[in-house]
Amino acid sequence: MSKITIRIPTVQYGYFETEFEGTSEEAIEEHNRLVTKYANSLTNEGLESKEWNMAIDRYLGENRIDPNVWERMNKEEKIIFNEIKKSFARIKEIK
Repeated sequence: MSKITIRIPTVQYGYFETEFEGTSEEAIEEHNRLVTKYANSLTNEGLESKEWNMAIDRYLGENRIDPNVWERMNKEEKIIFNEIKKSFARIKEIK
């Protein structure tokens, strides 16, 4: 059995590290388990439906979004908002 260091990237220039003792096959299994566990920890539920609708309505009416609401959005909701922002920019250029 070998002592193996497993590093899982988290952010640019960042990672978490663990030491593992076992065979190379066991190390691969442990690595994959940790990667999956880390990926699952990143899932964000996002906004509730009512708050999501209020955020969209406010942005469409006032062209603003509350930073606290932004932080609670999941990845998909942020993608949608960024597309709406791009659309507003395109419309502004046409006028």
